[in-house]
Amino acid sequence: MVFADALDINRIKLESYEPLSGCQTYTNYLTKLAVYGSDAEILAALLIDLPVWGNNCGKISYIMQENYGFTRKSCKFLDNFAIPLAEDVISKSKELIMSSINDSPLNVKKIRIATRMIIDYELTFWDTIYKHSIIKQ
Repeated sequence: MVFADALDINRIKLESYEPLSGCQTYTNYLTKLAVYGSDAEILAALLIDLPVWGNNCGKISYIMQENYGFTRKSCKFLDNFAIPLAEDVISKSKELIMSSINDSPLNVKKIRIATRMIIDYELTFWDTIYKHSIIKQ
């Protein structure tokens, strides 16, 4: 609730919020990967996307603090995503992905699709936020 409080969003407003479909595609795709995808597809998608997501969250946090008076505490949610992945996580993930690729050439295609789709869905998320923000003004 710290972030919601900083945005002056009360519980009633939170409970009455209706999701934007373009913002749900990203998490829905991740759920699909978690249920039906291989470990290599999931890891590759996250290795590609989490740095992008984290960079965007870091930029938003910085702008909110610099230009709108938000505090580090109120932006902690965003800042937590802005922390780079640990090198051992990246290294072990790459090993598993390479092992999967060596097992079957078909896995290369599946991994490529998973990474392309997650980036596309992230773009849909940010485009939806933008479109929604300019409509409300």
